[in-house]
Amino acid sequence: PVNTVENYVEELDIDGVDFLKIEAEGAEPEIIKGIGDLQIRDIAVNCGEERDGEPTGEEVVQLLQPLGYELVGMKRGHILFFTLNEVSHSAFRSVFS
Repeated sequence: PVNTVENYVEELDIDGVDFLKIEAEGAEPEIIKGIGDLQIRDIAVNCGEERDGEPTGEEVVQLLQPLGYELVGMKRGHILFFTLNEVSHSAFRSVFS
C-alpha cells in the first residue's frame, strides 16, 4: 500500500513538518505531489539518475517553485535543498531553465 506525505502526517496527528528528506529511487516528483497543502519549511531531495537513467531535478524544481520554495543549495549536482524561509537570494534561480 502507498500513502501520501499529507495523509501520513494527518493520520499520525503531526502538528507540522520542519524538514523532509526525499530519496525515492526516481519517484521524488510523485512524493512531492503527495505533500498536498502541507507547509514543510525545508526539503532536501536526492534527484539522481534513477528514473530510467534520467535525473528528476528539473521536474522537482518545477513542482516546488510554484509552491513558494526557493532552491538554496545543491550538493554533488543532484541533492537539492529548498526552503520556504525568506532568503536574500535564490542560489540557483536558473539552474534548470
